[in-house]
Amino acid sequence: MGRFFGVMAFAAVARLLGPAPVLAEEPSAIGIIKVRQEVDGAGPSNVFRLQRNIVVLADPLKADIKAYDMETKAALGSCGMPRDFKPWRLVRSRDAVSIVDEAERSTIEIPRARAFGPRCRLNVRPYNAARDGYHRLRRVDNRTIAVPSRRWERGRPLTVRAAAFELLSVRELERDAAGNRYVLAKVLQPKDKAHAGEIGVKVTVLRYDPRGRLNGAYRVPFENRKKRAFDYVAVLPAGDLVLALYDEASDQFRLDRIPMPYVTGAKKSIIPANVPNATAQDGFEMATEALAAGHLSGAPTFADAEPSRTPAGAKLQARSGPQIVAEARKYLDQTWDYHTPAAQMTPAPKDEGVYLWRLGNAEHKWVQPAHHRGIAAGTKLRGLAYNFGGVDTPATFVSKVKEGVPAGQLGDPIPLPGSSCTPGAPFTATAGLDCSALLARSWGIDPCGGGGRSFSTAALPKHEAICPAPVPSFGSLKEGDAINHAGSHVVIFLRTEAPDGASKMVRVIESASRCSGVCEARYELDAFDGWILHRRTARSDASCPDAVTTLQ
Repeated sequence: MGRFFGVMAFAAVARLLGPAPVLAEEPSAIGIIKVRQEVDGAGPSNVFRLQRNIVVLADPLKADIKAYDMETKAALGSCGMPRDFKPWRLVRSRDAVSIVDEAERSTIEIPRARAFGPRCRLNVRPYNAARDGYHRLRRVDNRTIAVPSRRWERGRPLTVRAAAFELLSVRELERDAAGNRYVLAKVLQPKDKAHAGEIGVKVTVLRYDPRGRLNGAYRVPFENRKKRAFDYVAVLPAGDLVLALYDEASDQFRLDRIPMPYVTGAKKSIIPANVPNATAQDGFEMATEALAAGHLSGAPTFADAEPSRTPAGAKLQARSGPQIVAEARKYLDQTWDYHTPAAQMTPAPKDEGVYLWRLGNAEHKWVQPAHHRGIAAGTKLRGLAYNFGGVDTPATFVSKVKEGVPAGQLGDPIPLPGSSCTPGAPFTATAGLDCSALLARSWGIDPCGGGGRSFSTAALPKHEAICPAPVPSFGSLKEGDAINHAGSHVVIFLRTEAPDGASKMVRVIESASRCSGVCEARYELDAFDGWILHRRTARSDASCPDAVTTLQ
């Protein structure tokens, strides 16, 4: 053990003095900070380095931004942020880091010299496109993106080039003390045993020396680490990485400090050192100048992918993509007035937003959606509340809330005694609907069956009321299609976007805990790594055809 830490200490010094040899195996965490348990299904949204070894973590559920010292592994304090602020992306500058909200209407600016402590609260200012806009990139071809230096930093433009597959997006992170530049690159890469319609995205941190030469690569390990944030990698001055990810084994959101692998000398291409049985296809190529367009890979693109086909034997009424989206927007655009719940509940000790509720002969925990906490009665809100297990239509939801039924539930479903999952019935003791019920309603399917829930993310590929067709690739998606993670979450696809001029992003409608209800959201595609693509058909059959059951 002493020898291991001696090697790690030597490596930390060597990173500042000169090139070090390649690390031959998976780098182990050299510092772990447990942030909190998973209670909301979403987790912290952004991590970044503020100064020295201090990193900052934004957590929408807690409505705060916490600072940690990765050297001492100590929590330094927190600053509150408004409950209705939805952190999305970062804008780094010389003296501050700003967090832009998802709607790009407001921004929280955090000075790098900010002290975190009691009564610290950050100010929100209006979004300014000139100051807070995207770091503009340029797509050269399907697997190449040019990255200019930020306005306040020196350096040559970088050319990030995937060896074999489509480069979806890149994002420049912090620089280290030696002037090395770090880029987070996301590649649409098939899985080893990919099913039809399964998305595969590999995320790699690339390091370039001050002259723009590629000299390091680290594959971010997402196995058993779900619920990733929008910004989940930061870089420390010594060149170590800080990963903000969910660890399934401990049921904890954590900050892991990982040593970044180095390579010796300039290379024409590089493969992440921590990828078992890696091949050249897993790598990235060295490119010092912008490459000519037309150098496309064989991976599916937006324009050339084959469309999926609707199975024969139609029994359901046809519903087009625009019709599906129009139905989903009824749940998104529904406005309602917040009412204080009429039920007698007891706040859980030391657990904000959690209430103990005795209903009938059973004890339950009501976990209030984050954006509803602390607001006044009569506050006007938009979008049905996220309610795990709920199936409410807009009319049922508004009626329940007016009667004092708690809006939303992030915890386990709370059944209403004596009620069943039938049209017009309250079903749950809380108001709203969850992600799969939103999809079912939008697709024109009853989420109930036999008095209980029959439609879910797990049942979607083989549900008896409908046989969805597998969508063969990301490039084949059309509005109204579903992106599904069985047993976890599902979203309704709207369109793709490239807000920085090069990186591809997905816009969806979902009912999610992260926005406390039905909302329109944007994601980079790595958020859907391992998820399955589905399209509604008019086929209803108790035994779905083989083309569908292969998705299980």
